[in-house]
Amino acid sequence: MELKAKTIHIHEFEIEGLDGDTAAFRMKVSAGGYVRSVAHELGQILGCGAHLSGLRRIQAGVFTLEQAWTLEALGEMGVERALLHPRTLLPEMPCVSGDSTALGKMRNGAQANLAEFSDAEMVKVFAGQRELVAVAKRVAGTLFQPVVVMG
Repeated sequence: MELKAKTIHIHEFEIEGLDGDTAAFRMKVSAGGYVRSVAHELGQILGCGAHLSGLRRIQAGVFTLEQAWTLEALGEMGVERALLHPRTLLPEMPCVSGDSTALGKMRNGAQANLAEFSDAEMVKVFAGQRELVAVAKRVAGTLFQPVVVMG
């Protein structure tokens, strides 16, 4: 099966160890980059073939491995205590609080006017401090269309 080509950016690539025909490496790749595909392509370029025997993601977006919890720790502390504050999610998008009319429209998938806080194309829409209602896209001015509506 032929895969569709996609341009990605490899920001860092470091070989951390060699053992016979096995290499351990660390890489930082742009969003949408598949490490398995990069390994395969490297093998093609080198003429020897290559695949991953293991993969450990140490960062996804702004989230790092240091922020992760083990299942045992989650069991001890409770999942609710371990959850990140919803306003910290998707940090590239500003948070907007909606009034009851706008929130009602958003919850039903309809466009609504939201207070103008920025020229951002996408915003996180909240009811109060913690309740994430939707992620919405600017249509024009202060008019936003929900793209994702939370249950």
